[in-house]
Amino acid sequence: MATEGDCTLRAAIEAANSSAGDATITVPDANDVANNPSSSHIYALLNSNGSLVLNDSGHTIAIDGAGQTLAILQLQNEGPITNRVLAVDSGTTADISGITAEDGSVTGAGASGSGGGILNDGTLNLSSSTVTHNTAATAGGVFLEGGAATLTDDTVDNNSSGAGGGVYIQDTNPGDSATLGNVDITSNTSSGTAGGMYVENDSGTSNNPVTLTGVTIHDNTASYILVGSDGGAYNYNMGFYGSLPGSLKPGQHLVAPIVGIAVTHSGNGYWEVGADGGVFNYGDAPFLGSIYTAISGKTLNGPIVGIQHLGSAPAG
Repeated sequence: MATEGDCTLRAAIEAANSSAGDATITVPDANDVANNPSSSHIYALLNSNGSLVLNDSGHTIAIDGAGQTLAILQLQNEGPITNRVLAVDSGTTADISGITAEDGSVTGAGASGSGGGILNDGTLNLSSSTVTHNTAATAGGVFLEGGAATLTDDTVDNNSSGAGGGVYIQDTNPGDSATLGNVDITSNTSSGTAGGMYVENDSGTSNNPVTLTGVTIHDNTASYILVGSDGGAYNYNMGFYGSLPGSLKPGQHLVAPIVGIAVTHSGNGYWEVGADGGVFNYGDAPFLGSIYTAISGKTLNGPIVGIQHLGSAPAG
């Protein structure tokens, strides 16, 4: 197995980041690296050294790997993994091919907990590569937070998160775009929304294309939750964080029936809403207010009929 001391991938990326122009990094078969004692084809990335970050605004960094099974970029640690494998910063163009990104793991809210395998904020061209066995709060495999991304002849499999287990496209800024061609998104899991792929677009613009050609999304799993009019929650393939009527204090009762439920991006919480606009929060779902308290003493023109979690949280 090649270690950080044996391979110069991280050093090469750091040199490319500080260069005054474009750079190409060749990643050979890991077994051809000197002092590699095994036939694992693995480049061991030490968790303590952080993620591989491509940050050379205005320039292109190309990573030319020997192949998905020959150049495996694997995060390793004696304890928990706390970093993603690769990140592309805003303004940087990354042309990456012939690698596997695996075993990354990030937690937390917003972008810091998104994209266990790869996070893109620049221009990402990923081809003939695999993103596998990564975990995150959002986007276990690939998180396209912003900028432009083109994925071609790739495999995204066996990743997990709270939303968008395989791929999460946050297409929310004017000019963002994502193009996927011949990409296999399979066997990913989500404890909340979209086991395979989730596309978020709340920019209010019409110039943010997401183009899919020859993309197969299959054998992914997600979870869901049902809610009764009394507030009782029935969860499937996700955690239970409490519900009505059990969370009511002695002597309390619902003023109006529960009419809807919405799950947080992490899948670790949810909100229930009543027909009167009252909101009840559980797990990591924050309480942001409710119509019931805002119009105290007044009457709604009509009953509330549901609740929706808007998709802006991962941008935080």
